[in-house]
Amino acid sequence: MVNTITESWEQMKDRLIPEKRPMYFNRKGESITLDEWVLLRINPEYTLIKNEEISKNWLLSVVWSGFSASFSEPPLIFDIILFDKRGGDNYNMHTEKAATEVEALKIFEYLKKNYLNIEAATSVYLGYVNRMLKNDKKK
Repeated sequence: MVNTITESWEQMKDRLIPEKRPMYFNRKGESITLDEWVLLRINPEYTLIKNEEISKNWLLSVVWSGFSASFSEPPLIFDIILFDKRGGDNYNMHTEKAATEVEALKIFEYLKKNYLNIEAATSVYLGYVNRMLKNDKKK
């Protein structure tokens, strides 16, 4: 990577302008076309890597998004999502991103192993939010 302090615009633009850098990736992290990405995205067997109910309140998923509009290297194309089912229709409580499927599955296992701590912290947070909402209604 070239130092951006001394790098000229001509040197930077191919790397920074979205049209010039890849935005769509398969599960191996290889650049693909938009058409290829669309075909993969509509296939739930390709997109949903792991989905597990880890308690009566929590659902944990690993999903391949295959899209990266950020400047991160490598591109972060996997989402690890913790859903709190108490919030209605699988309310998304926490999302992590990963560059590889292996990394995403490691994060999944870490969150699964530690969900009791997450649940306790979330209960405290949700209790605080509920108190704040009740106070706002009283005003």
